[in-house]
Amino acid sequence: MFNFLLSFTDTEVHDICSGGEISPASGYITSTNYPHNYKSGLNCSLTLRVPASTMLEVTFIGAHLPENTCGDYLQISPSNANGFRFCEKVTIMPRRLEFPFRTGGYVEFRFVTRYGYTHLHRGFSLRFDRTYLPTEETTHLAGKFAIGVGYNV
Repeated sequence: MFNFLLSFTDTEVHDICSGGEISPASGYITSTNYPHNYKSGLNCSLTLRVPASTMLEVTFIGAHLPENTCGDYLQISPSNANGFRFCEKVTIMPRRLEFPFRTGGYVEFRFVTRYGYTHLHRGFSLRFDRTYLPTEETTHLAGKFAIGVGYNV
């Protein structure tokens, strides 16, 4: 006799090239065709709306972009702070970013790839989760966030 527990969560996966705006409390955002190679000539974006008094956590599950070049990149731009451009393989997984929103706002995710380039890279997969900030910390944390590998833009 075997005993086991099987569980899963019904969390939606959003292809960054589907575009538009989303506002779920959690989910995944992936490059088109992930975990297989992505195509050249992409310029895709997806906007995640975030309510007030919220901490948005973004965790890279996988990221595989060409190294030593920023021709292909993922840019993450919160409405309340500077954005970051990831344009190489993120080697330490999971890599987590935190974005506090005192008054609400959005985070734009943009994925750009070069035209006419043979892509042998899988792109990325990331998970996002929203949690509510305690009222006392909302003002203190506004505008601060943790970063991993990336470049300010």
